[in-house]
Amino acid sequence: MRTLTLLTMFLVLLGSGAISAADAQEAACNALGGNCQCSSPMQTTSVTNNGGAHTPNDSSNCGAGGAPIGFPGIFGPGQPLYATTAAQDPTIFNALPSGHTNTYVYREPDGFAIALVAGHFFDGVGGVPTARRALRMYTYTSPNTAYTVEVGSGQCNNVGKLMQFSDDAGPILTVSNGAGWFFYGWLGVPDGVPTGWNLRSLYPGFDCCQPAVGIDNAAKQPSSFQKGKWWRDEIVITNVNGTPIRIQVFRQDVTTSPRPAELKVMDTALTCSGCGAPDWTSTVASQVSRSSYNGSVIWDLYRCFNGGCDNFSSTGPCPGFYAITYMMGAAWSTNSGQRIGAAAEIEGGTPPPPPPAHPTNLRGTSRAPGGHLFAGMTLVVAVALSARRKRPSRTVRRGRPS
Repeated sequence: MRTLTLLTMFLVLLGSGAISAADAQEAACNALGGNCQCSSPMQTTSVTNNGGAHTPNDSSNCGAGGAPIGFPGIFGPGQPLYATTAAQDPTIFNALPSGHTNTYVYREPDGFAIALVAGHFFDGVGGVPTARRALRMYTYTSPNTAYTVEVGSGQCNNVGKLMQFSDDAGPILTVSNGAGWFFYGWLGVPDGVPTGWNLRSLYPGFDCCQPAVGIDNAAKQPSSFQKGKWWRDEIVITNVNGTPIRIQVFRQDVTTSPRPAELKVMDTALTCSGCGAPDWTSTVASQVSRSSYNGSVIWDLYRCFNGGCDNFSSTGPCPGFYAITYMMGAAWSTNSGQRIGAAAEIEGGTPPPPPPAHPTNLRGTSRAPGGHLFAGMTLVVAVALSARRKRPSRTVRRGRPS
């Protein structure tokens, strides 16, 4: 069971200021045209702070599109995330592909107690296609990072979480030692989340899966496998308002040469045995749904120490840091296997060609004449006031999964 008490603060993410597409968007966003929902290259040192929501000023429409995302977000004095360069952080930049052209990445201070949350609220504006959505970002975990599965929750609490597939109800994908990845926290009506997932209503006490359902055998690695590399993470969610909703997560190591194969670390359309309570069967896979999905998808890169989370905005005995760059979101009105894929600015080459046709039901706040979007990329620092971690098969009380 993992129990978490959170002090929540509703963040109104930035939606002001038209930004030129030529200045703010990555090449792949331009290639996707109207299917591109947000672009945050993070190639600026200029950041707007709106009550804890840090927004690099080259962001276009990422974040909540002007609506509150509802994720807890408070941090202490100072700005913990900052843009860094190859001259300042050669180790980080030497791990990027040789063809990269980016000047900056954003990173945390080493050993800082923090919850670095970066993501997008697809339904912050109306009319976003629901057949298929994708969100992609590059993430880096420092070689000295101490995961909870390595050192215990007394020294490093909740370190190893990677993604959360809705801010209000989970589930959360987190690192495992040997099994690669597992996920948990399908909050719903029994947990006081009336619009949450249906699985805990269908199967009381439902908690799954370790290892994650659909994970490739090649992804079942020790926790050390994740460190010292840049990963291209891509989340794909299909049939958003239907049954079954499908969640897939792909990770591509872009540091190792020659380039290894992309890894799938989660796919809710597949099955697993001996992985949960109950197992993720074909019946479970066919039932995944929720009465209302607010469209939030986030990277939840968390670190706290001394057995709790009352020491945010300080350094302590839990070493390591995360770095991030080039986030982009897309949505399509058809489900035909579309992916965002690589950022040419990070991996070199050219962006993917534009699709043969664009959907007609584009988001309400589409590009203005001249190719402008609205700013609002979110880098949120979340504070948990009290946390207790015991064993992987958890029940999470009302509030936010953690």
